[in-house]
Amino acid sequence: MAIFVTMSPRAYILFAAVLFLSAGTSATAREKRTGAFFSPKGLGLSLQVDNDWGDEIRTFNLYADMYGVYSGRTDKPGVAFSYVHNYILKVYDFEYSRLSMYAGAGFLAGYVHDFENGLFSVTDRQLQKGMGIVAALACNFGLGFDFDRHITVDVSFSLCPGLHLRRDADSGSTIISVFQRGYISALYPQLCIYYRF
Repeated sequence: MAIFVTMSPRAYILFAAVLFLSAGTSATAREKRTGAFFSPKGLGLSLQVDNDWGDEIRTFNLYADMYGVYSGRTDKPGVAFSYVHNYILKVYDFEYSRLSMYAGAGFLAGYVHDFENGLFSVTDRQLQKGMGIVAALACNFGLGFDFDRHITVDVSFSLCPGLHLRRDADSGSTIISVFQRGYISALYPQLCIYYRF
């Protein structure tokens, strides 16, 4: 565990990128989608891989965690990676499109800020606590719209209960706490626009 705490932010980004790229080398898949990840949580890349029977979707997201950046409380974005194994609950076929409803579970890992009070205060707007490692369960629910011309628009929500581990700047001690943003950001939509191949 000490190795992960002392790694530089660039090492976290490289580690997450390797995981993301290795996910795309899946040997068997009925269909793959690759595209962009947009959310109040952050911005990044996303990959979806269907199984051979088309009733399961594996979703990989790699994104810059923008907590505090949009509001001007910090100029340092974090990095997050998530993997979720989704099961398709219902499919609606239309003439030129298809709607899939799915839900699943997986994990979230990254190097991010956790929630801090003070967003609307006049003073002390800057984040006081440093970034740390997050390890959380990712519980996902979403809708995927497959259109002609190989375009997919996907909207999902993710509840991520877990732990946040950071080093305190004053005492140098390691602090482990509940990852509060895993619950708060469950209401933030995740929009992905994919090219399907």
